[in-house]
Amino acid sequence: MKKNLLTILILATNIVTLAMVGIMMFSVMGTVNQTSALISDITAAIELEQAGGLGGGVDPNAVNTNVAIADQDIYHVSEGGTLTVTLAVNPTANGGDGRQHYAQVTVDLLMDKTNEAYAQYQPMIAGVDSSIVNIVHNVIGVYTIDNIMDSREAIRQEILKQLWGMFDNTTFIYNVNILITPA
Repeated sequence: MKKNLLTILILATNIVTLAMVGIMMFSVMGTVNQTSALISDITAAIELEQAGGLGGGVDPNAVNTNVAIADQDIYHVSEGGTLTVTLAVNPTANGGDGRQHYAQVTVDLLMDKTNEAYAQYQPMIAGVDSSIVNIVHNVIGVYTIDNIMDSREAIRQEILKQLWGMFDNTTFIYNVNILITPA
């Protein structure tokens, strides 16, 4: 009789434990799902930041740069004029001359007429010319006379990334031609 009573007591304890585990599982599942969604959102934000930052996730490798000549449109920033950009001073402590230097810069934007965003944004380009000039000044202005010529590709890519961000992460501007002459 004692064995049966002990078996029934163990069985009852197991059933109560199983019921408690079931209740805990259902109450914790909502929190687990919310936490999982939060982690997914954070992961997506980190991936966007790693993929472009201001460019908002535009993958430079996914941009079509093989655009036929008939499908190209070129916008000459500042009406094709030369921009004078103030460069950062290279201190004499770093082997520089400590003087202010400038760069003469000409910028052309290459646009893809077949891109779906072209029709929407191309008419706006002339209206935001001063903003584009500002981007050029901000990007190039951090370089010194000593390192600007070695950084042309990085400058081109940074200007392109900021332009993509300016135009809602569209890639109708697929390339930037930039001519830099330090002075």
